[in-house]
Amino acid sequence: MGVRVLIVDDEPLAREELLELLAELDPSLECQLAADGKAALARDREQPHAVVFLDIGMPGHDGVWVAERLMLRQPPPVLVFTTAHREHALRGFELNAVDYLLKPFGPARLAQALEKVKKALSPVAVQPAAGNAGDNRLWAEQGNGNRILVDADRLLWAEARDKRVFLHTTGGELLRARVTLSQLEAHLPADRFLRVHRAYLVNLDRVREIIPWDSHSMTLVMDDAAASEIPVGRNYAARLKGFVGW
Repeated sequence: MGVRVLIVDDEPLAREELLELLAELDPSLECQLAADGKAALARDREQPHAVVFLDIGMPGHDGVWVAERLMLRQPPPVLVFTTAHREHALRGFELNAVDYLLKPFGPARLAQALEKVKKALSPVAVQPAAGNAGDNRLWAEQGNGNRILVDADRLLWAEARDKRVFLHTTGGELLRARVTLSQLEAHLPADRFLRVHRAYLVNLDRVREIIPWDSHSMTLVMDDAAASEIPVGRNYAARLKGFVGW
């Protein structure tokens, strides 16, 4: 994997055991250790980590407190919670952790968690079929935490909200993508997907109507059951006009 990993646990033995297990499963991981919440945030500020293994039940600032602050940065890290208390699981998943490890756990269980981490670190996957660029697919997260591959053709629009990116599909689903809107824009076909607002990326093939208000203001009506309306930012209007030959 070759990614930066932060292990946060107030128990020295737990930190070292997890470090050894990770080294055995994937020697390419670059792991750092932190004994409490403040130290974890300080290390992450110095150089952001792609993955954080975080104990929930720590004295002082617990793992949930740390996770809430880590998830404010963009892009947020992939979280895996570790704890000896099963009742903490719900709090962990509410913060979109990819997995929850109940102590004590062994290498087999940790390997399962690493597979989920790898999927989360590669949220956008391009799957060419017979050289057809239209077969782009995206990894997206359902409400229950499961990850699925979504054809780009099924996307109506993507929306950045509350420091997260959500995908609206033709089937009426609301999925989450663990990338920024700019990263998503870079991976989608540029001949169909256009950024029309700092918070919106739309599939122009799924636009039903363009309603102009003035020379720099307009609204897109999407081709979904609700005829959802997407605002076009003033700084994006000229690009949209050029794209559609206005």
